[in-house]
Amino acid sequence: LQALLQCKSDVPIETDIREEVFDKVFQCVLNDHPEIFYVDGFTIVSYKEDDVITERRFSGNYLYDSQEIIERRARMEAVVQGILKGVPADAEEYDKVRYVYEYLVKHTEYVLDSQDNQNICSVILNGKSVCQGYAKTAQYLLERLGLNVILVSGMVEGGEDHVWNIVQIDGAYYHVDVTWD
Repeated sequence: LQALLQCKSDVPIETDIREEVFDKVFQCVLNDHPEIFYVDGFTIVSYKEDDVITERRFSGNYLYDSQEIIERRARMEAVVQGILKGVPADAEEYDKVRYVYEYLVKHTEYVLDSQDNQNICSVILNGKSVCQGYAKTAQYLLERLGLNVILVSGMVEGGEDHVWNIVQIDGAYYHVDVTWD
């Protein structure tokens, strides 16, 4: 997490972690941190001596250089501040979820080949996305409003991959699918 947040590469990691376990951990980190919009993969380089791994190094696959990340963050923050300004200060949890849900439905168009459609940039900066962009943006905005939100990835009827959220509202958990309104 710290390596990705700081856009680091060639970071030493434990040598005894199996790569398939690391795949799951990496995906969990991205699922829990929609603000990491600038990463779409990773590489692990293993160094061996006599068929024994002596060192491993992690590098994120960064979509943009550091200047572009800073610029996008600033542009997105201005938009996010404008979005969140519309939430009344005394809003209940349900009202916060409904506000974000309705905002995203009204201001985002479903476009399969939209730019950055797997991250929050697609919705916040471009107003076009697919399910993952919708769900990550809903998660990001609702977390900024203090709610507990989980990104869910699964299959829907017919075998199609899909992404949505589970949101805690007043102690209970509810499925929220902004994409399919």
